[in-house]
Amino acid sequence: MSGILHIFRTQPDLYQVNYTIGATSYARTCTAEQLEHLLVTPTGFAENLVNSVFQELAARNNVTVSDVSIPEREASALGFEPMPSDA
Repeated sequence: MSGILHIFRTQPDLYQVNYTIGATSYARTCTAEQLEHLLVTPTGFAENLVNSVFQELAARNNVTVSDVSIPEREASALGFEPMPSDA
């Protein structure tokens, strides 16, 4: 199952990353280097998509990417914390 990745710049080199898959959401903060690693390693983004994400963050301070596959069992190992549910 794929999910949605929302990335927000919170400081010059600090980002909040929210990952939503189904009814479950996860969040973590990371530096630009950690974010690049996250986009390349578990998600398998191509270099042009990684560059596009960083360009969008520079222009608007946020970006949303759909159809992202990070297995739920790997989310915590990647530093994501479960977010409280509205349900």
